[in-house]
Amino acid sequence: GVAGLVDCCRRGSVLIANAIISIPCAIAVARVAGATHALTWLIAANAVGTLFLGSAVWVLSRSRFGARLGRRFPKLKALGAELDEGARATRSELLLATFFATLSRLVQVVQYSVLLLSVGGVVTLSSVLVTMGIHLVGAGFGDMVPSQVGVHEATYRLFADIIGLSDPARA
Repeated sequence: GVAGLVDCCRRGSVLIANAIISIPCAIAVARVAGATHALTWLIAANAVGTLFLGSAVWVLSRSRFGARLGRRFPKLKALGAELDEGARATRSELLLATFFATLSRLVQVVQYSVLLLSVGGVVTLSSVLVTMGIHLVGAGFGDMVPSQVGVHEATYRLFADIIGLSDPARA
């Protein structure tokens, strides 16, 4: 219902934060594995896709879509007004939400350094950003698979050589 649509508008900031963190991850992969490596392109596609979707959600949250919906379908007038009220966000609110979502992604980079260390990987800024990039690609593909069953594991296994984890159990 309306709560789901309002929540979707807030997710625009999360999508844009994913695009922001994808950029240094793609650069790190390009430096480690080359600009033509599949992972570099997958992360770049993730950045473009999440930036596009996040921006579209931002525009929707500021477009008074509900009012237009109510004019087009009179029975939905009350729902449209409720949607506009709940989804309304100022530019500063959207920027602040994006800042905190990006900050949470940076905290996640620190978490990935600990995880990489715990499986015997070499922890450098590049290796951690590559690991985070693998996560982003796995999460993107995982969104298309019910319960994301095995997607992250397969993604890490597929790109394990880039982070020096050739042993399948460590990957």
